[in-house]
Amino acid sequence: MDNPMRGFEAMAGRGPWRLLMQHGRRQRWPPGVGLFSQGGRSSRVIAIHSGRVRVDYTNAEGRSTLLAMRGHGDLIGEFSVLDSQAHSADVRTVEACEGTIFHAPRFMRTVQRLELDGTLLKYLIKKTRETTEFTIATRLPVKARLAALLTYIVDAGDETTGPSIPMTQRELADSIGMSLRSVAGTIADWKELGVVRTEGSGMVIAESDFLRRLARSD
Repeated sequence: MDNPMRGFEAMAGRGPWRLLMQHGRRQRWPPGVGLFSQGGRSSRVIAIHSGRVRVDYTNAEGRSTLLAMRGHGDLIGEFSVLDSQAHSADVRTVEACEGTIFHAPRFMRTVQRLELDGTLLKYLIKKTRETTEFTIATRLPVKARLAALLTYIVDAGDETTGPSIPMTQRELADSIGMSLRSVAGTIADWKELGVVRTEGSGMVIAESDFLRRLARSD
C-alpha cells in the first residue's frame, strides 16, 4: 500500500513522481548514515521513500541546531544543485531509510522534461517556510516547544515508522535548546497521562492531538 503523499511527491502528483523516480537509482541506508555534509559539495539529489532524516546546522562554536526533519516524498540536496553552492547543513538518517539517488544534471533535465520546474520552486519555498516555522516553535514555552518538536517528527514519518520518535531524550533536548531534566520531566508527565509510551528503547506518540493543541496554545 502506498503512503499518503507528502512533500514534493504531493505537489508533483503520484504519476509525475513515479516517472521522475525511473531516472534514479534506488538505495537503502541504515540509521546514522551521513547523506550530505555541511560545507561539502556533491552532484546528487536524493528523494526519500521511507524513513526519516534530520537536517542540522553547526555554528562556528560547534553547537548543532536541528533545522528540519524530512521524510517520504521529500527531496534533499536540491538547494545546492540549484544555486551551485556548498551544502548549508548536515543531513543524516535517524532510522533505516530508502530513497532514490539522482545525478544532479539528469535530475534537472528530467524535472524540466516533466514540466515540474515551477513545482520544484514552490516546493523549495514551502520547505523554507517550514524551517522558519519550526525555528519559531523552538522559542515557545517549554512544554509547547517539546510538543511542537514531537509532532513535527511524527509528521515526517510514514506507515513504516508510525508515530515513533527515533531520538533519545538527550537528542530531543539538544534539538530545541532545553535541558535534559526538563525534557525527561515533561515526558514523564505525559506518560502518566497516556500521551506517550515507551516501546523497547524508543518512544511512541499515543495522543498526537493533545500535543498539537498544546503546541498551538502558546
